[in-house]
Amino acid sequence: MKKKMIAAVLAVGIVTTAFAGTFSNSIPAQYVTNELTASAASYAGVYTIPVTLINADMPTEKSMGNPALEQTATLIVNEDKTAVVELSFKSLTYSGKNGYLGFLKKVNGDGSLTEATVLETYDELDQYNDPDSDSVDPNVEGIKYPKRVSIPVEVEFDADDNVVGVKGSKDTSLNGVPIENANDVHVQVYVPVMEEILAGGGTKDAYLRFNGAMFTGSSVSLAGDIKLNTYYNFTDSFLKDENARIVVSAEDGRSLETPVSELLNHKTEYGYMLPIAVPAKDMATSFTTEVISGSGVVEDSFSISLKTYAESLFKDETGAYTDAQKTMAKSLLRYGGYAQYYFDPNTATTSLAFAKIPASERLVTKFDCSGLSEYNYTSNKVAVDGLTYSGTALTPTSETALKHYFKLASGQKIEDYTFTVAGKETSPIQDGDYYYIPVSNISAKNLASKYKVTATKGIKTYELNYSVLDYCNLAQSSENTALQNITKALYLYWQAAEALS
Repeated sequence: MKKKMIAAVLAVGIVTTAFAGTFSNSIPAQYVTNELTASAASYAGVYTIPVTLINADMPTEKSMGNPALEQTATLIVNEDKTAVVELSFKSLTYSGKNGYLGFLKKVNGDGSLTEATVLETYDELDQYNDPDSDSVDPNVEGIKYPKRVSIPVEVEFDADDNVVGVKGSKDTSLNGVPIENANDVHVQVYVPVMEEILAGGGTKDAYLRFNGAMFTGSSVSLAGDIKLNTYYNFTDSFLKDENARIVVSAEDGRSLETPVSELLNHKTEYGYMLPIAVPAKDMATSFTTEVISGSGVVEDSFSISLKTYAESLFKDETGAYTDAQKTMAKSLLRYGGYAQYYFDPNTATTSLAFAKIPASERLVTKFDCSGLSEYNYTSNKVAVDGLTYSGTALTPTSETALKHYFKLASGQKIEDYTFTVAGKETSPIQDGDYYYIPVSNISAKNLASKYKVTATKGIKTYELNYSVLDYCNLAQSSENTALQNITKALYLYWQAAEALS
């Protein structure tokens, strides 16, 4: 019974390998073709960057005012390389009292102060800023508390003009201790609630610590496998941190840790690249990425999925992407959605990768897939003693691959046979009672390409010419509707890749 089930799967089914290789730190030396690239690294632009408010007297400690600071800042870099950073603040509870930031000033190298530009304020009136209050604070009387402010900063660029971080202040703290962290900017804050608790305690020196690493963008590459590429910029000091690392975690607990040092030889125009290999069924899976210093500080963190990336691309109305790129993004998610459904028919419709594609473009039944019938594998039908071709499987993990299965007759030895793929000798892999020959790393645009596989013993050679679309055509004769749909989606995915190349 087991053998019959295997034979049926090999004839028309899709097999997978427990999603081995879900993550990969094999970083390609250069960009691959068929890449959908997000705008990431022209130095003029808007960046998000982690920020922490640090105690000026104890630079290893966070300031008591840090909970009032949103921990993500916006860095705006202009064409002339001048820049400002926008900071957001919220209310703070201290010693049972609630209050807001009164003002923030940047401390310049000569000791002078530059008051922050207020971009947005709260409408809140309390005992400190209300002119009618009996305990009004003259320092903030009648003013609105700042919700969002900006201050000028200097930016550090690398040799290729990529933004790698914010330059720290060149001055010293008030107690004469030099600023040791290259990314610390000296500021002065005033918090009325702290002034009430201790006279003179409302004015504090602090450091805005802009971390030494930041996420700069993402892209999708569709070469031999599907990769969600993530890009980072690092300060020089961070690059020299031997224990700095990037940890990528999936929702189901899988994780991969990659030392930053492994990215050093893989710098691109978008920053240092780390790819995340994404199986077709995991396109809607969210990956959390943390950039961690050797001392354990999380320098930057973000969540991303191939689904949200592709959606942002095909929904874009700025004209940054071509119609072919948008079609490719939709086709990719359509393929991912049908893969989810194939492996788990109970997946909620709203959780499918293609959930936000317009209804008219979501279902494969809306498209003409009759062209699949043109794809049929061929063989020379030569009988090789003791060996029989049994069928082919498709593995739709992150890597699109074919597995051609052979059955060895009783008493025969696999070592007596020679196998080749595209003229290159390869070793068969045992899988139960069968041996298979893998054809790996088939790119999106090559799904229609036939790959020649041969099996030779003595003077006889069996030859098989087979493409992924040959498999997809064969699958249409299956009674499994989910299999028919996923292979049609793969066919439409290939069409989109063809148009993009």
